[in-house]
Amino acid sequence: MRILHIITRLDRGGSAEAVMQIGERLSRKGHEIKIITGLTEDPQEDFEGYTKRAKVPIMVIPELRREVNPFLDLSAFCRLYRLIRKENAEIVHTHTSKAGILGRWAAWCCGVKVIIHSTHGHVFYG
Repeated sequence: MRILHIITRLDRGGSAEAVMQIGERLSRKGHEIKIITGLTEDPQEDFEGYTKRAKVPIMVIPELRREVNPFLDLSAFCRLYRLIRKENAEIVHTHTSKAGILGRWAAWCCGVKVIIHSTHGHVFYG
């Protein structure tokens, strides 16, 4: 299956670690996995090293950021829409709030049949 994981950022922490582990394990089982992330300041792992080891490409959308910015958010949505359409994803799995909102809307607009969202952490902490 072609599965896209979308996360706002792959900064060190539980959500980034979970996405990267899930991606690697699904890739080993023969699925075509790609991770889309926004601007990352303190990566969980070196992206090139991870891609080489796990066979999971990481695509960066710099406009996908945690803070609310209507112009960047619209740009991120448009880029997500084009990527989802180009990759012909069968499943889109979003993680974290911003990626969850924009990624699910984009996937729905592309007609993706299976859209999954996982929450991570607690919005009132950290």
